[in-house]
Amino acid sequence: MKFPKICFTIVPASKKNLLLIFASLFLISAIYGTTPWWGGKIWAAPFNRDAFSILIAGCFVGYLALMRLGLPPYALLLSPFALCVGMTGLAPLTSLVWIWACATLIGAGIAGFFSNTHDSTWSLRHAALGFAAIGTLISALAHFPINIPILYFSLFSALGLIAAWRLGSNEKYTPPLWPPLALEKHSLTESLMLALVLTGVSMVTVVTTLPELGYDALAFHLNISAKMLETGIWHFDVTQYIWSVMPFGADWLFVPSFFLAGEQGARLLNSSFLLATAFLCYRLLLPRTGKTLALAAPALLLTLPLSFLEVGSAFIEAPLAFFFLIALAELLAYSSKDKGRWLVLGVALGFASSIKLIGLLIVPFILIGALLRARAGKFERISMLCFVIACLAFLICASSPYLVALWKTGNPVFPLYNSLFRSADFLTGAGSDFSNPLYEKALGLKTFWDMSIQSERFGEFQSAGALGIGLLVLFPLSVLVVIVERRWWVMGALVSAVAYWILVFQHQAYLRYVFPVIPWFLVIGVWALSRLRFAAVSSFIIVMILCLVNVLRFPVAYWPLQQFALPMLWDRGAVAAFRLRSRPELIVGDAISRMGGYAGKKIVLLGVEPVYSAFPEGTVADNWHSWTFFGPSIKDVKLRTSIARVGGDIVVHSVGRGYSREAELMSITTELFRVGDLRVGQIRPEEMYLEEHILNGDFSRGGMNWQLNGAKLGDAGMQSSFRTPVRQEIQFKPFNLLAFEPVLRGVLQNITDSKVNVDPVLLEIHATCHEGGAVRATTQWKDAAGRFISEDVMTYPCAPKMSDIWHPMLKPGVAVGASVSVGSSDERLVNINKISVRTTE
Repeated sequence: MKFPKICFTIVPASKKNLLLIFASLFLISAIYGTTPWWGGKIWAAPFNRDAFSILIAGCFVGYLALMRLGLPPYALLLSPFALCVGMTGLAPLTSLVWIWACATLIGAGIAGFFSNTHDSTWSLRHAALGFAAIGTLISALAHFPINIPILYFSLFSALGLIAAWRLGSNEKYTPPLWPPLALEKHSLTESLMLALVLTGVSMVTVVTTLPELGYDALAFHLNISAKMLETGIWHFDVTQYIWSVMPFGADWLFVPSFFLAGEQGARLLNSSFLLATAFLCYRLLLPRTGKTLALAAPALLLTLPLSFLEVGSAFIEAPLAFFFLIALAELLAYSSKDKGRWLVLGVALGFASSIKLIGLLIVPFILIGALLRARAGKFERISMLCFVIACLAFLICASSPYLVALWKTGNPVFPLYNSLFRSADFLTGAGSDFSNPLYEKALGLKTFWDMSIQSERFGEFQSAGALGIGLLVLFPLSVLVVIVERRWWVMGALVSAVAYWILVFQHQAYLRYVFPVIPWFLVIGVWALSRLRFAAVSSFIIVMILCLVNVLRFPVAYWPLQQFALPMLWDRGAVAAFRLRSRPELIVGDAISRMGGYAGKKIVLLGVEPVYSAFPEGTVADNWHSWTFFGPSIKDVKLRTSIARVGGDIVVHSVGRGYSREAELMSITTELFRVGDLRVGQIRPEEMYLEEHILNGDFSRGGMNWQLNGAKLGDAGMQSSFRTPVRQEIQFKPFNLLAFEPVLRGVLQNITDSKVNVDPVLLEIHATCHEGGAVRATTQWKDAAGRFISEDVMTYPCAPKMSDIWHPMLKPGVAVGASVSVGSSDERLVNINKISVRTTE
């Protein structure tokens, strides 16, 4: 992208002095506020702290020394690339280069249809267009069982080559510009800033190449790619995962890299979006502040502890931040004579909205800004055609997840806001808004201070400092500079970022959710620093102090970083031990997936993290993700009830962690193997259904308790046919909502006061019959008033030799009785020796 240099109002030296005084006061106040930070423990052990200190100091000093020798920065980038290859192999980096090249060429091809500008083919705005196209296409392909690695490699490679050929034929293709291989001279401040940025890149690389241990990534973001690789399709099945129809824009982008290079390929792509965002920050600032200070925004972003959370695990806020900043850059970069800008905005905002619902929140602010700037002659003039094209681009990129959710569940944002849309697939009352009480906070002026100084209250952080203190200095300074210089367009961007922050915090005061606008604050804040008196020195000192604070709080946002050790950089055994120590569930999942004997078995995770990505398709957990297991299980007295409901065969559970159901699990399973404190057990069917409801089920007392309907007792058992089935009315214990806490009653009311089948029941029949014969059993469920609810009909073949038939069923939640009748499937007689209807509790 090309960004024209903007001529700012000349600020008198007196005002610059005043701004410098205020900046100093903001910095001193922020540093003073961090006083409580420094007495706490943030590393697992002193040697972990020392290992990190050696790494960070070695990187910084090494890069600085090489910079002073004149080595160009792009040459020094080979160091983190080599580190990446050494830690993960060549495949992840190769897949990263491939997907970025394909996306950029595809995006350039799309832009070529609408744009009259002569941007380089290899620009970030083209990459954004291409990634949006790739993600939207994958969202459509995911519905069909055709998703295999060779398809994605061939398809996107072909699209990229076709786009390059078309650009070349129209004389619009520009080859990549490689910097000259020559020594460069840098000033001391520029060398220090470059060394800091390169150190940040190296740290991002190190964190990215560590094993994936994050809860959200293993349960959600990487699980999508893993299951598509396993089955070739994404089922959009809310009975398997309650979130399976949510917006997956960024997750679709992970799929090709995951297919080609596994978990590390997907994670490296995620981190590349953070690096691209940092580079875009630099490009935005370069014509406005000069090279040295333009490096400050990437330095601050790449040392921010919250950034290491985003790249330490495959979250999706880094791609969202990239598309947010692309939209802002598009507003700032061009004049009214350029064409295609509305298209880029429509695509960027549309795909941002498909990444996460909160992506929609920024749309109205960007739209208003674009309309105002177009009216002022600073953006592409709007016409009906370009506006329609932009709207269509937005809808094509944004609408897919919401239409699929509406089609599958009746709620376009399922499972969110279900109290409004009232889908039958989830709660409609208490708990349906997915609001965590821990992060419901009243907003006020003090919130701005607290989220930096007490950031542990605004996310799952181990200690304070996840946000550093940068915003405490840069935000108020930005407001002052904007007012002094009357830069109202900058004020508009600042207000938009603040409004987004407030809208997010109104629902959940959670810092990770506002990460996408942090680059906005950094860009505006660094620009504000350039307006200070003696800016070259004063702003440099402020930035270095802010980055130092960031580095000192490195591990607080993401808990695995507290265990960092230097051998992890070269010893795969150390990495494997780290993985085993931190997430033994992954080792168990890998083992089960490789054991062919467990194919098709239903696996249940109990008392452990729901790391679905490591386990085979169909695995469930006692977690809200597996709502069809978790929801009804709230009311279960016995754990065997919950397991039987989903037909569980294999159970993975913790031992010695204080799990309350451990003893019961030991009694109903046979141990297969253990990994650390995790035990894998196979369900013993005879221990599951223990409560009998049939009286005289073996007919030892003749026809007592039965309606014979013409059936007769013979030597081989009760002789019955289709016209003469034996029948018995049975009763079940009614469910008592009053036995639960009031907060759970609303949740359980949705589950039990319905015709949803939730209670496991086993029908067992022992019978003999003629060759080719079959047993037919009908169970009619009834409510408390004896009214018919539904019925379960089954037909099983039998033979002259005794057949033992087991038929699991699920009883509707409101059913308190049933009528069970058994006979043959035709006029021929069957001999029934036993009928049993048992429940788990």
